[in-house]
Amino acid sequence: MLRGNKECRQDSGHQREGLRSDMGCATLLQAVRALLILGLALPSVACMPKAGQTADATQTSPLQVAKDLYFRRDLAAARQAFEKALEHVGSPDRERAEAALALARIEWRFYRDWEQAHSYLEKAETLDGRTFSATLERAEILRRQQHLKQALATARQALSQAETSENRIEALTMVGRLLLLPPEGKGDQGPEFRASQRAVEETLAQLSPLMQENRGRLGISRLVLGLALRSDDGAAALDAWRSYYWVPANFKASPDNEGATTDWDYPLLSGAHSVLSKQLPHWAGPDSPLHARAAVVKALADARLFHEAAWLATDPRLPPEESIHFSEVVAYHRFLAAVEESANEYYRRRALGKGANRELQDGLMAAARPLWQSLHGDDSPARLSLGQLVKKIGERFGAYIYFQTHGDIRSLNMGHRIVDSRQLVEQYGHKAEVRLIVLDSMVSNGYNSWFWDGEAAAGGWVDEEGAIVQVRPSYADGPLRAWNRLTDPEERRRIDKRIKEQTSEDDLRARTDRFAYLPGLALRLRRQAGQKLLTELRSRGLKGPDLKLAFINELNRRIQASSIFAHEGRHALDFRDSMRNFFRSGAEKEFRAKLSEVALAPDPRIALTGGILTANIGDDSSHGQANLRIMKGLVKWMTEHQAGIQGFDQSRPVLPQLDLLTDDQLREAFRSMDPWAK
Repeated sequence: MLRGNKECRQDSGHQREGLRSDMGCATLLQAVRALLILGLALPSVACMPKAGQTADATQTSPLQVAKDLYFRRDLAAARQAFEKALEHVGSPDRERAEAALALARIEWRFYRDWEQAHSYLEKAETLDGRTFSATLERAEILRRQQHLKQALATARQALSQAETSENRIEALTMVGRLLLLPPEGKGDQGPEFRASQRAVEETLAQLSPLMQENRGRLGISRLVLGLALRSDDGAAALDAWRSYYWVPANFKASPDNEGATTDWDYPLLSGAHSVLSKQLPHWAGPDSPLHARAAVVKALADARLFHEAAWLATDPRLPPEESIHFSEVVAYHRFLAAVEESANEYYRRRALGKGANRELQDGLMAAARPLWQSLHGDDSPARLSLGQLVKKIGERFGAYIYFQTHGDIRSLNMGHRIVDSRQLVEQYGHKAEVRLIVLDSMVSNGYNSWFWDGEAAAGGWVDEEGAIVQVRPSYADGPLRAWNRLTDPEERRRIDKRIKEQTSEDDLRARTDRFAYLPGLALRLRRQAGQKLLTELRSRGLKGPDLKLAFINELNRRIQASSIFAHEGRHALDFRDSMRNFFRSGAEKEFRAKLSEVALAPDPRIALTGGILTANIGDDSSHGQANLRIMKGLVKWMTEHQAGIQGFDQSRPVLPQLDLLTDDQLREAFRSMDPWAK
């Protein structure tokens, strides 16, 4: 809800930590992001205060009630609840200010009421002396209204108000995004252009050290890449490319990947890496020969970085006649921008109860006509169809398009393949070879992801052909945040405080609802998993940068193993059993996949907190119903096996003691519910 860097943001000292969304069959969220929706863990609905009742230690605050409703995508109810939270005089001013910020975002983003949004921002500043979040939100509103000079000045004002390193990253990200907007007019090299170039170089100098501190963090890495290309700094651009795609320091590859000295997760990009490694160290900006520019533009496009490729192709310092060499890349980039704009406007209208599902595909096809004409000639639009479009841009640009329907709303998932391989999935004697697709450079990640605006996002699904699809940006930054939560003293103290606060309320929640979502339990399990991995790696003698890199890589591997190969793999295996799968409900399919996700996970605690111990337990979604069924099964198993649970207290509710189970006991509990395991 609050504006910030979509890859990583911090509001009032809180970061996101992770939750799987209700996106229908087999849809995921980044497994290690935490405390969704404005940065706080979501409550159980059973703990909502009654009308006119003041929230106390046993009840959920008005602000958290509003967040819960927003997470469930009930826009009208969430809007009213945030208004109540704003007016709730018994709440701390910080929470009331947070409600005002949320309302500002709802007003401009959904209702396009810019004036009302500014009014809420003023209330937030009045309630809370910390003005950074309100200023940054104001800059975003100005950007959306195309008041770009005012937006840039406001973003710089937010930078001056930054209180933490995360605030600084968010503000610099906004400044950088504004500076990288497409140039106005060809050949414009007057005073305004030169001033913009200086600003780009200054922002690059500020962001580069922050990228080094956060290598592998997607938002910063890609922004530095764009700024470096705009600054004609080839060495910095190559370093940012390597950070964005996690290229190992000793990786050297030829176009066919011969001579590689170490493994890399993205062999499809090996050719692009070879070209960029050769060309960028000698990059001379507009003075580079045409053949070098053509090679770099093609390599960036092959790496699915179409925005950066199109900018190099349309650099206003170049002769206009050069653009003909890059017309295909430029046309495709314009197509992507048009699809994103059309899909987002469709999602906004659907959130308001307007529009029709057909508008989504109609918008895609309208955006495709200029591209199709560019690719095929003047007479081609008559031959354009959705099937032809999907096939053509899939072959030429690596595009992947998939439509899903969730509830009564149609969604578009569109990104670009950076992994496309065959994988063997085997569970309990059932096996199948499945196609694994990993997407990057997302254009649209569905209605739910748009609604939450970066606070949560779809992480994967099994498509209609049985392929497992993973959305890389939904996963990539989580391990780095997990590292920071464990090793950064300020972050660790914040999480410690949060664990203490929420743990003290877990038993009260569980007495009201034996199967309720328990934020304290989720935080404790997440801490246990991270600490266990850190201890394992330190026991191998790792320390310093080597320890950090090993932690990030291993946590990413464990997340993928559980959420993709175990969870989505179960869906893929069920997909093969088409007749039986046809008669299973969505909740039954999710239940089976979640059982595999934990029982077959390298670390069941990571899997459990990724998409099962979440605020949607018991709601009417397939995920919520599956999670409720799992909570009931866990309480049953723990009750029957309490004698074997070290430290179990019979006087306390059962579920808050789930963190007493060993990893093997957790796996056993989940296997007890699985017909395949039996």
